[in-house]
Amino acid sequence: PIETLTPRSLTKRAIRIAQSKALSHAVDEPASLSRDDRHGEAFPTVFSLDVGQDSENIAKTSAMSHESSPRVHSLDADEGRMQHILHELMELCTSLQRKQSQMADKIKDQDIEISRLKARVKSLEDKERRRDEPI
Repeated sequence: PIETLTPRSLTKRAIRIAQSKALSHAVDEPASLSRDDRHGEAFPTVFSLDVGQDSENIAKTSAMSHESSPRVHSLDADEGRMQHILHELMELCTSLQRKQSQMADKIKDQDIEISRLKARVKSLEDKERRRDEPI
């Protein structure tokens, strides 16, 4: 079964794809709060990333290069599916336009026939009236 897609769902899907392709950025928050005794006040300071954070970032970077192929393939598959849906919609649109044109022609022919029949009825009524008039 083909999934029904609306312009809104296509837009949402495009946004999700764009967001999934964007690299995740580190949050701009302090790694720790410390008190600087020299100035007598507390302020946020990022000293350095610990080894665990470094390893995690390296792992994420490595994983990204491996994930890009399936994502590209997935995007290609989505594009192919969208092309297929677009083709089907174009065929449907062409078919509906053809049917509309045929119906418009039938309506035009019927209007002509109705006008012809009205003229015939009027002619017969006039003929009937003349016959019923006394001489």
